[in-house]
Amino acid sequence: MLVDRLGRRIDYLRLSVTDRCNLNCIYCSPQEVRWQRRGEILSYEEMTTVIQVCSGLGISRVRLTGGEPLLRRDFIRFVEEIGMLGEPLDLSLTTNGVLLAENAEPLRKAGLRRVNISLDSLDRAKYRKITGVDGLSSVLRGIDASLEAGLSPVKLNVVLVKDLNGDEIDSFVRLAESKPLSVRFIEFMPAGPAPWDISSVIPTRVLMHELKQRHGLSEMELEAGGGPAKDYSFPGMRGSIGFISSVFEPSCRECNRLRVTAEGKLRPCLFSETELDLKAALRGGNPERDVRRVVIDAVRVKPEGHIHSTAREQTGKPMAQIGG
Repeated sequence: MLVDRLGRRIDYLRLSVTDRCNLNCIYCSPQEVRWQRRGEILSYEEMTTVIQVCSGLGISRVRLTGGEPLLRRDFIRFVEEIGMLGEPLDLSLTTNGVLLAENAEPLRKAGLRRVNISLDSLDRAKYRKITGVDGLSSVLRGIDASLEAGLSPVKLNVVLVKDLNGDEIDSFVRLAESKPLSVRFIEFMPAGPAPWDISSVIPTRVLMHELKQRHGLSEMELEAGGGPAKDYSFPGMRGSIGFISSVFEPSCRECNRLRVTAEGKLRPCLFSETELDLKAALRGGNPERDVRRVVIDAVRVKPEGHIHSTAREQTGKPMAQIGG
């Protein structure tokens, strides 16, 4: 069991399989970014070693992220290999959904249990403005394919930015009303070099109050290990809506996760610049022993929480390179 100095049990690993992405979202990636070359990112074999070691230390949930994971060659085979480890892992995926329609069923058969789809607009023109790609129809097909394949739950991650997609909140509520989806509204976070200002954030407490007034929301039972979202529904709703307050009311006290970047850096906190070198451990003389040591060290230095700046420019890696 991994327990940090604040008594938080660490049982959740987010593993980025690539820093490459087929979108260029305005809040995630800078316009110019140098992707890691093949030898710079971890191999699937190395990632499997990380998962095995972490599982032995008490990690029970693994989320595969990117960049866009479905861009990496043989990704479905990698999912199958994780399932063959024999470890009791809750395996999930975060994706932008563009390539999901043709992959949802093979992923479920390979052992994937659940999927989170990043989708910030249901308007075709606005989606293209946000992502730089005319791909909304592909994402919507991917959502339906995930439901048909039996992935559960299917969650939509909606980053709300005032004056960009703040007028689409009711559209997403109606989507969750008509389909068994978990739509989660996420406060716009400062991450990487992308422009950010606190005035662009729609506070969760304000949004939650407004939606309670309009729809009579009732809080749902908290999903075990379900993360920071608070989920709500109303009578007749097939799905649910949730709220993640990453800026104004961060859930750092309950944080149970570690993050591994595609290039093999272990981050104890999304917003911390602290990184430990897993790749060096994996490519040394005793990978399993050395990875175990690095993971334990990461838990030991996991910070109490993060502090958000109100500056317009953030420093550090873009989210695509950290792992979403």
